[in-house]
Amino acid sequence: MSKRQRILLHGKNIIQGMQSVVFGTIDTNTQRESLLIETQRGVFRELHKRFLERAHRGEKGLASALDALDSMWSSIRTLSPGAPFLVETLGKASQKDHLRLQLQDFYLESTRLLEDGIRAVFSDQLHQLSIPPERMAKLIRILLEGLLIELAHAQNEHDLAQVDQAYADMRQLFAQFVLKNEEDPVLESAENLVLPW
Repeated sequence: MSKRQRILLHGKNIIQGMQSVVFGTIDTNTQRESLLIETQRGVFRELHKRFLERAHRGEKGLASALDALDSMWSSIRTLSPGAPFLVETLGKASQKDHLRLQLQDFYLESTRLLEDGIRAVFSDQLHQLSIPPERMAKLIRILLEGLLIELAHAQNEHDLAQVDQAYADMRQLFAQFVLKNEEDPVLESAENLVLPW
């Protein structure tokens, strides 16, 4: 079994536990929502751990970064039947203080883990990254959450295929933009941009 297959299998085991949270018989929605966020946190932690191990073995660079993206997408994609509940949980966070705080904490931790993974996987190429690791991590997290929302709205196989294509397009753009060439312009921060609002 290849390393990637082992990672995907382990991720699938975590996701199966997450599916039992989504579809299982838990006493209250509050418990389900909290367990769902904590299970997602566990997925991010496990993926982070595995990719740090790979980086320490010398498996770095774009190929490892793409494997990490694929593993995260696989984890999200496996949950497509439960995506509406996941999106509903995100929506409820604005109404329930405890859930909002738990979700904010999850966002901070998952973004930090993504940033740490980016730094590890691209440790020999940090100077070549098109944007700093902390901004790249936030961008990846937001894009994956957007794909989750698209999964929640998918009604049939055709819709799911379109979401899969959106992921493939995002992956290709990531592969093309993550490392800059010498002649590429430096990407500005939002502070220097004149925005219409």
